[in-house]
Amino acid sequence: MGSLSIGSVVFVHFPFSDLSGSKKRPALVLAVLPKNDVILCQITSKDYADENAIELRQQDFSKGRLIQLSYIRPSKIFTANTSIIEIVVAQVHPRIQQETVDHIERILRS
Repeated sequence: MGSLSIGSVVFVHFPFSDLSGSKKRPALVLAVLPKNDVILCQITSKDYADENAIELRQQDFSKGRLIQLSYIRPSKIFTANTSIIEIVVAQVHPRIQQETVDHIERILRS
């Protein structure tokens, strides 16, 4: 689809929080760091009744798309090397990127 940047939606093996394994899923690129690292935020098709989840609809993409209604989970973030990114599939509008960052800031301040 294109190059990796803030707001890109990528596919990656996202680790479980207990590090018992991982699952291939989409993730939102929050930051591109030195030494080929990125900060990623989990995207899932289930809302998990997560009060922090951000609904991600087709109109929220400036390029590309995901097949189904999805949810960004601002409480699920991790740093990864770009070598584990399998593919860039989409780009979200800047307002979605900012909304995600705002949610993360709220979580960290609570």
